[in-house]
Amino acid sequence: THSICEYGILFWVNKIFAILAFYIILNQSAMSFGIKLKMLRTQYKLDQDQMAKRLSVSQPVYRRYEANKKKITPSDDFVSR
Repeated sequence: THSICEYGILFWVNKIFAILAFYIILNQSAMSFGIKLKMLRTQYKLDQDQMAKRLSVSQPVYRRYEANKKKITPSDDFVSR
């Protein structure tokens, strides 16, 4: 079991991971966003569901990002967090 403090730390670690992930992805422009997102996900040995949870989006939405079928916009909820 985890203490309340451990849950708080895990929450912020996940948020920091998401921010760093998007910083890395957005600063590399040679590949499509979806390819970069998939490379980042596989680098950390995460499946799509795990990555979606870290970004606070549903797995179907994340799958569309990775397939380049949905573009990230400033109005997307997790971008503003």
